[in-house]
Amino acid sequence: MHEPPQKEEEEEQEQEEEQEEEEQEEEEQEEEEQEEEQEEQEEEQEEEEQEEEEEEEEQEEEEEQEEQEEQEEQEEEQAEEEEQEEEEEKKKKEKRSGAVVKTNNGISAVWRFRAAGALKNGDCLRSDSASYFQLSPGGYDPAKGMDGGRCQRLCASISAPYSGIQSNRYCLCSDDPFAERLTATKKDACDRGDQLSTRFYHSDLFSPVEGLRVMPSSSVLNVGEEVTLHLAVKSGRNATVLFNFGDGLPGTRGTLTSEPRYIYWRPGTYNIVVLATPVGASDSRGRLDLSTFPDADVVPVSVGEPVPQFLTEDVVVDEDDSADSGVLPQARVVQSAQIDVIHGYGTLPGKMDILVFELNANPRAPLLGTGDILGFTTSGGRLAYRVTRTGESSDLVRRNQLKGQAVRTDDLLVMGRRYLVGALLTSPVNLTYDYLYVEPGAYEFRISLQNRHHDTTVRKMADVSSQEKLTSFRLEVSRNQVPTGTEVEITARMFGGSDVTMVWNFGDGHTTKEVVKSVLAGQRFLKTHIFKEPGTYVVQVNSSNLHGNFVARRSVSVQRPVTEAWELFTNSPVILPEAIYLTLTYPKTEKLPTDAVARISFGDRQKTKWKVPSESAEKVSQKFSHVYLRPGYYNVAVNISNLISHYVLTTRVETATRTTGLVAKVQFQPTDDAPLRIGLGSANDIFPTTRPVVFTVKTGSGIVEMFIIETAKGQLLANGTGKQLKYTLDFPVPGQHDVFVYAWNHVQHRTEPFVVSFRSMEPIEGLDVYMNETTPKVMHVS
Repeated sequence: MHEPPQKEEEEEQEQEEEQEEEEQEEEEQEEEEQEEEQEEQEEEQEEEEQEEEEEEEEQEEEEEQEEQEEQEEQEEEQAEEEEQEEEEEKKKKEKRSGAVVKTNNGISAVWRFRAAGALKNGDCLRSDSASYFQLSPGGYDPAKGMDGGRCQRLCASISAPYSGIQSNRYCLCSDDPFAERLTATKKDACDRGDQLSTRFYHSDLFSPVEGLRVMPSSSVLNVGEEVTLHLAVKSGRNATVLFNFGDGLPGTRGTLTSEPRYIYWRPGTYNIVVLATPVGASDSRGRLDLSTFPDADVVPVSVGEPVPQFLTEDVVVDEDDSADSGVLPQARVVQSAQIDVIHGYGTLPGKMDILVFELNANPRAPLLGTGDILGFTTSGGRLAYRVTRTGESSDLVRRNQLKGQAVRTDDLLVMGRRYLVGALLTSPVNLTYDYLYVEPGAYEFRISLQNRHHDTTVRKMADVSSQEKLTSFRLEVSRNQVPTGTEVEITARMFGGSDVTMVWNFGDGHTTKEVVKSVLAGQRFLKTHIFKEPGTYVVQVNSSNLHGNFVARRSVSVQRPVTEAWELFTNSPVILPEAIYLTLTYPKTEKLPTDAVARISFGDRQKTKWKVPSESAEKVSQKFSHVYLRPGYYNVAVNISNLISHYVLTTRVETATRTTGLVAKVQFQPTDDAPLRIGLGSANDIFPTTRPVVFTVKTGSGIVEMFIIETAKGQLLANGTGKQLKYTLDFPVPGQHDVFVYAWNHVQHRTEPFVVSFRSMEPIEGLDVYMNETTPKVMHVS
């Protein structure tokens, strides 16, 4: 820091001031008695000074805009000379303008008595005044700049009555009383941030708040009753007060003279905390435990957005852009309950209806059900809202001028808002008191309820009938599975009780009721019933009196039986690999059995099954196919059954292998003792009419029961069993012959014919052979 230019003069002035202080010791005693009055004057002076400062700043800004730079420089030089002369005169003549005193907590406070022409907040001091501000409060970053209010608080924290901002960056403080009598200059030097230019402020010193107490209008409240809080302090006046009402909702701010009113909607014990913060000082707390005493068994549950009772920073009051209606997804009911209280934060008065979006709609249900969601619709009025936070879901809203009508959910908007409306729900709770009556009879039960905080007594009465206790109860049926139209016996057995009402429910819409005055141990009660239609029926007998209740159930399956009206047809026999077809039929004039299954066994260890339909308007005809791997005879069985009956149909099917590879060879025997040979001629197809022709037949595969030999015109020439393979035939008439050979069995019948074509000729007789000598010797006639 630079030394001030008038250091010697200041030292002389300080000596004079010390002398003056000794002379004024008697005056200080009088000043202490007038401190309270001076504080009030000082506050009024500060308000007047702030008004004057604002007016002067406006005037100076207008003057600075009008004046030229040259004129400003001239005025500054003249002002500096005049200010130096005035400062010298003031230092000699003026007396102290204030006194420094200590409070009981060690914090300094300055009571200022300002003379005419004293500095005001925001005045700009010349560069030679910088030496008066040498105390640094710390706790700030000069690179971020400095403003007057912050510098006032920083200097107040170190009990310095004066604060100054140098170069628009540094906050320095002063406890020198002469700092208030320095001379102000033009503000443009401070506005430019000239070196060592200082903008002057009075620090915001405070008086501490001590002995804070919270006094409610009543310490015990009914739910929904308003309470008023009163504050009392031993010392301190200027402080900001924060009220926390202890119910989780935002509180409110006020002063030490505030008397906020509040309503508790849920029963419980609440801790009210009041935080009083003097300007620039530490906090002072007050705490109050406030209790409400409800029925402890009925605890309300809050759904929807918590609704504050005061305007907080989160509350958005928007009369133009608020929604007329909406759905509140977070206001979901978790258990059946009824609405006791509806509360909201309104911005405009009007009508509001709470809507219930029911998971399972039931217009007669008196309670809200689990999963129901609340919504709202307004007419004229508007609700306040808050902006959703990160990760929160938004309400679904609509500006659709519904005027109290129902909300359409297909045109709702997500606007990042949660509207301040909610409800308190309660679920009724049953209080149980057990009492044992020794003797049976009719009694009157009375109960009185009273709260220790109220004088009202609630009385209720009820009639109680004491009866003999019901004991063991059994239920039996003669058959659990019966055909339709069959009588079933149902037996109930009880082992004690009186005035017993027995309700028989046969499960098919038929019920009967009887009253038994006295039940003997093991007494049986018998009912018979005929079930006309198929189905599974639950027979239930309810035996009860005023003392207890027994319910017994038995299940009875009733079905239409399987009859002998079923028929079975096949396409047997078949040639492999052709499939065997089984056709199961049932006439349409008969009712089909209930829940029947047909199980088919094909006789080769292969099986299948078919679910028989219980109803059909047409004749039932179900076809099954099966391919056998080997020829033979197979016994097929069809078993049709349900729980109460069955019927079996059997048949025998046959499969055979196809006969293939049929061939026939034609030979003859030239003489009786000669072997067989093939025919004559180049094609071996000429046979003499004088010798019999032998047909030899054979097949490649299949079963042959008969061979058949016919002419082309179907004339039978010969036949034989499958084991006869040779057939001797005579063809005495010469000519061309076409012979058809067949293999036959009863499954395949005839095979395709094997055709043998040959000629029969008469032999030549009386043939003479002559030698022709001209014929070359090498030639010969055969």
